[in-house]
Amino acid sequence: MNNLCRSVSKLPAHPAFRIATGKRLFATQTVRRQSTSTEPKEKIVIPTRIERGPTDILNALSSTVGYDPTAPHYKYHDDPYLMPMSNVGKKTFAMAQEAGRKAARWIRQENAKLFRHQEADPPIPAFAPTMVYTEESQVEETDLRRLIENVEVQDAILVYNLLKKNNIEVGQELKQSLLELVCFFNHEESLEEEYIEERWFRQGVTEKGRQRKTWKDFELAEQLFHEVEEKRPEHYCVLIRGMAKYYQVEKAWALYQETIEKKVLLDTTTFNSLLQIASFLKESYDMRWDLVCEVLTTMKNQGLRPNVGTLNAVLQTITTIGGYNHPRSYALKTLAEFKKLGVEPSLASWYYMLAIFCRERGPTSHILHDIMNEIEGKEFGIVDPKDTFFFVTAMDVCRNHLHDKDLAKRVNKLLHHKDNYNLIGDSYKESIYYRHFFMVLCSTEPLETFMETYHLLVPNVYIPEPSVIEEILKSIDVNCAIEHFTAIAWDMYTRLEEQSALAGTRNQKSVALSGALLGDILLLVCRGREEFEKAQTIFEKLNTEQNSIVGDPKVEAMRSFIQFCIDERKPSLAIGALQYCAENGFPESAELGRNIVRSLTLDEVHLGKIKRLVGAEVLKPVEEVAK
Repeated sequence: MNNLCRSVSKLPAHPAFRIATGKRLFATQTVRRQSTSTEPKEKIVIPTRIERGPTDILNALSSTVGYDPTAPHYKYHDDPYLMPMSNVGKKTFAMAQEAGRKAARWIRQENAKLFRHQEADPPIPAFAPTMVYTEESQVEETDLRRLIENVEVQDAILVYNLLKKNNIEVGQELKQSLLELVCFFNHEESLEEEYIEERWFRQGVTEKGRQRKTWKDFELAEQLFHEVEEKRPEHYCVLIRGMAKYYQVEKAWALYQETIEKKVLLDTTTFNSLLQIASFLKESYDMRWDLVCEVLTTMKNQGLRPNVGTLNAVLQTITTIGGYNHPRSYALKTLAEFKKLGVEPSLASWYYMLAIFCRERGPTSHILHDIMNEIEGKEFGIVDPKDTFFFVTAMDVCRNHLHDKDLAKRVNKLLHHKDNYNLIGDSYKESIYYRHFFMVLCSTEPLETFMETYHLLVPNVYIPEPSVIEEILKSIDVNCAIEHFTAIAWDMYTRLEEQSALAGTRNQKSVALSGALLGDILLLVCRGREEFEKAQTIFEKLNTEQNSIVGDPKVEAMRSFIQFCIDERKPSLAIGALQYCAENGFPESAELGRNIVRSLTLDEVHLGKIKRLVGAEVLKPVEEVAK
């Protein structure tokens, strides 16, 4: 508009024309303003604020990339020379990173005076050294509250004793919080949440030794409970739960009987913990079921509504009942009753159903088909600690109970649906899950189809154990698929090499790589026409470490490697292999040297070296040698 007015003003027109033109332009602008003002204004709606977590942006970015089983886990270096190729290597690599974090925290704690500066504003408590408490420390009630909030069990116990020693009164609510802390952790420090790898590799080991009494008798928890003059229901609930969790079943049941006599009302979680230890309280199967019914009746009389924890606790007790007909009948009745109450089963519930119906020496049951029809395509979150047992148990049923590859693929698809893989549990369960998965596919699928799965998951997701490798080799032998021996042989070599490198670490057995073993692997790798670099790697190990390797490879392996070098036109490497044979006294060295001379175009340096190794006879034509 400004440009138009500027151009009009430059026209050599009459003054009256300029005035008329200006009026028209002013009228046009006025009309436009009026039309704009009459349009309805767009209403701006500010959306409700959505609470975001610290990793939501990373999860959003990750969802755009997708899951790639052929890529290494993010905690490993994406480098073929640095990626671990064995289960031991994966654990060592991950735990080494965790040990570095622990070492850094130890240095910070031991040299607290050097880390007093606060660069962050506001200060980040996690970056600062923690307070060290001793018997001479001057403490207050706020110190105890902070330690309980930070889940520092041992320091909380020490500070409470100091407060009691100094006659400082502690509030009843704070005592209740301390009682809950020591009962939940059994007076021991918990593993910090930031040590993810230690939890991942340690959880499967610690779960094996939990079926025994570990409760610490006559410690602070029981002292706090007896110090309370007027005991409320929450005091009984906390102590009963703690004793039941750590299998102090006699005292837990005695406290429960005390609540019945005193008509103290308990909560649903406490009743669930009592149901979980029913198998420890009664020996016979009938008495266990009667005890479960008794506890459930008490819950009903107290007006409590059962939840999924109650369902899982009842099913857990049923798994300890022997026989086939009675446990199945009890389980189906329980599941139907809780379904009427609107209680949705969790993965732990289905795990218990599998444990009841698919026993090792029991009749075959196809209940897993019904379970998959019920839960297929759903996303699950953690509801019960036993939720992590479902997938590994389901795959075990597919392999050993039903021998059904299609069902195994359905279970595997459910595991990889959305975030369900978080429920795989730990490294131990993950390894067992894929062991069953590989074994059922290896025994039921065509070899070519199975090898596609093998190359997809090995070695970044799963590294097969020796028993699985043995079954794969048998399948390759039966199908006469010699071309697959190369990949399996190379995988075996890399794992043996890594285990040999880790032999000096703690709890690692020495792995002896003999010359015969390396020769067999070399022979298999040489059969793969596109694996020359791998064959060269194995030979270089034989050559450079021949003083420490026990035994020699078979001559067939060296002959295959020399022929491989000839096909690849590598005269220097072929002569190097010939030198190895000559130095180790192979009688066929002259024959191998003659093959090199006859098959390759060699210069004077190469011919001179062959002459020194096996003699001048190999340089003569075949006719002269025959004469």
